[in-house]
Amino acid sequence: MVGLENSQRRHLVLTAAGALCGLVVWLLTRGSGPVGDIRTATATGVCIAGAALAFTLSGVRPLWSTGFSAGCGAVAAGVVYWNLVAGPQADSSGGYDPGFAWQYLCLAAALGIALPVFQTVRDEGGWRLPYAGLHARSWENIVVAIGAGGFQLAVTLLFALWAGLFELIGVEFFADLFEEPAFTTVVGGASIALGISLVRDWPSVIATMQKALMAVLSVLAPLLALVLLLFLAFLPVTGLSKLWESTRHATPLMLGAVLFALLLVNTVIKDANDQLSSARVVRFGAVGLALAMLPLAIIAAVSTGIRIDAYGLMPERIWAMIFTGFAIAYGLSYLWPLARRFEGWADTVRTANVRLALALGTMFLLLATPLIDFRAISAKNQVARLLSGKAAPNTFDFAALKFDLGAPGRDALTDLRGMGGSVRADAIAAEVARIDKTRSRWDARTGSEAKAAGARVREALSRIRIYPAGKTLPANLAGYLTEEAVQFPGPVVDCGEEKVLRCAAVVADLTGDGLDDVVFFRETCPKVNGSPRCMNSSYGYRQTATGWTEGLRGEGVFFSNADGSLLDALAEGNMTMVPRQGLDLRVKGKRVGGLD
Repeated sequence: MVGLENSQRRHLVLTAAGALCGLVVWLLTRGSGPVGDIRTATATGVCIAGAALAFTLSGVRPLWSTGFSAGCGAVAAGVVYWNLVAGPQADSSGGYDPGFAWQYLCLAAALGIALPVFQTVRDEGGWRLPYAGLHARSWENIVVAIGAGGFQLAVTLLFALWAGLFELIGVEFFADLFEEPAFTTVVGGASIALGISLVRDWPSVIATMQKALMAVLSVLAPLLALVLLLFLAFLPVTGLSKLWESTRHATPLMLGAVLFALLLVNTVIKDANDQLSSARVVRFGAVGLALAMLPLAIIAAVSTGIRIDAYGLMPERIWAMIFTGFAIAYGLSYLWPLARRFEGWADTVRTANVRLALALGTMFLLLATPLIDFRAISAKNQVARLLSGKAAPNTFDFAALKFDLGAPGRDALTDLRGMGGSVRADAIAAEVARIDKTRSRWDARTGSEAKAAGARVREALSRIRIYPAGKTLPANLAGYLTEEAVQFPGPVVDCGEEKVLRCAAVVADLTGDGLDDVVFFRETCPKVNGSPRCMNSSYGYRQTATGWTEGLRGEGVFFSNADGSLLDALAEGNMTMVPRQGLDLRVKGKRVGGLD
C-alpha cells in the first residue's frame, strides 16, 4: 500500500477515492427501473464507505481503516436495501410511514458512534477503549466535519463565481458544465474527501478548536442547570396537569432538555478530573444538570405513557418509548454516582459514558433494520383497544390501519371486515366499509374532525372584516373552507387562531359572471426600527356555477413600504379593481390580490 505517513500522499489518495465514489454514485443513480432500490442502496454504501475512509485513513494501520470503511459501506447498503426492498416497511402503498425516517437516523447515529470507537481501537492496536482517547476522537470528528463543511462551502462559492464571471462575457460553457450531474458528483466527492483530509492535517488546530468549543459550551452549563432546576421546582406549584394537556410537546421538549444537559455535562467533566474547570460555578452547573436529567426523563416517559394509554401504540410512540428509555438510563447513570459520593463522581460518569455509548450504538444498529416491525406491533395494539371497548368505533382511527400501518394494518382491517352479530360489531363493520371507499388519508377524515374544522372556520370568519361595507360573505363559502380545513389548516383558519393577525375580506364579482368572489387579506405590522412594517398576504377564492375554486392563493405576498397598513387603506376606501386577464385588486395603485 502507498505509504500514508506523508500527508500529501494521503490527500492524493483520498481525493482520488472521493472522485471515484462520486463517479460510482453518478453511474448508479442516473438510471431507473426495477433495480432502482438496489442502486440506491449501493450508492448509499459507496458514500458511507468513502466518508468513513476519509475520516479514518492514516499511516497507522491503514488496512484496518480500509476494512472498517468497507464494512460500514456494506452495513449501510444492506440496511437501506432491507428497508427499501426486502423488509416489512418497504410496503409504502399505505400512504406515509410515520417513523420510517427514524431508521435512517438510527443508521447514521450507529455509524457515528462506531467511528470514534474504531479510531480508538486502531490507535491502541487492540480492543481497548481508554476514555481520553474515545472522548478526544469523538470531538475531533465533530470539529473535522465542521471544518470540512466550511471547505466544501468555499469550493461551491468558488465554482459559482467561476461560472458567473464567464457568463458576464457570454461564455456559458462553464455554467453548463458545473450543472452536469456527473461533474457535480465527481468534483463534490473529491472536494469533500480532500476537505476532510486537509482539516485532519492540522491536529494542533483541531485540538485548539475542540478545547475552545468545549470551553464555550461549558459556560452554558450553570445557566441551563438553573433553568432546569427552576422548572422542576415550579412543577409542584403549577402542577403537572398543564404538561399533560400538551403531551404532544412535553416528550420532545423533555428529551431535548436531557440531550442538551448531557452534552453540557460532558463539556465540563472532559477527559479527566485534572481538566475540570477551575470555576466552581461551572462545576456545580454540571452537578445541577446531572441532578435534573433523571426527573426530566421520567416526565418524558410519563407523558409518552399518557398518550399511549389514551390513543394506543403507533410507530412514533414506540420510538418515543425507546428514546425515553435511554434518557432514563443516562439519568440514572449520572445521578447514582452523585448519590453515592460527590468526590470523583465524574470518573464513574465517564465509565458509564463508554458503556452506554456501546449499548446505544448496538441498539441504533438494530433499530435501523426492519427486524422489529413497529407497524405490526401498533396494529395489534390498536385492534386490541377497539375490541376490548377502550376505543369506540366512531372515534377509532380506522384510517391509520389502512394508510399508516402498511400491510399489518390492512390485514387487521380484513379481520375486522367480517365482524357482525352485535351492535358494536355492526358499527365496526360499517366504519371499515367507509374506510374501504377512501383512496387517501385525507378522504378518511372522521365526522368529529369535520365538526372541529367547521368550528375553527366559523371562529375565523367572525374575526374578519368584510369590504365593501354592506357586503356579506356568500353563504356557501364556509362549507368550502371547512372542507379545506379538514385536510389541512388553511390560511383563513389562521385568522381565528393567531391573535397577531389582522384579517379582512373583499367580496366582489371579479370575473363578470354575476357571482361574488372573495379575496382574503392577512396582515401583521411588527415594529422595525421603531416604526411599523406591515407584511401582507392575499388568498383568492372564485365562485362558479358548480362551487368554489382557489384563485391566487399564495401569490399575493408583498411587503408594503410607505403605504403603511393595507387593512387601514381598505377601511379608508382606497380600493380599486383594475381589469387585466383576470381582475386585480389595487390599493393606492399597488396590486394586492385578484383572480386569474
